[in-house]
Amino acid sequence: DPILWIPMTKKERCRIIRWRIGWLLGGRTKTCISCNTSTLTKKHVIQCLRMHRRLNIPHHKKDDPISFFLNKLPKSKPTSS
Repeated sequence: DPILWIPMTKKERCRIIRWRIGWLLGGRTKTCISCNTSTLTKKHVIQCLRMHRRLNIPHHKKDDPISFFLNKLPKSKPTSS
């Protein structure tokens, strides 16, 4: 998985890995700070923050726009010439 070797901070890597496995809150239930009405889940975050619109991806194309972009990253490290 490219998120294991692409340069980023430990905090960024942890967030991306947790997003990938769907473990956003560390096992704790929280309310969304944006709308204060719903329990925070991966699906709710995508809808509430309007990620499809922000990332310019048609909603019917992908359910998870962040994973869509992560899957577009190179699968292996570039070789130096």
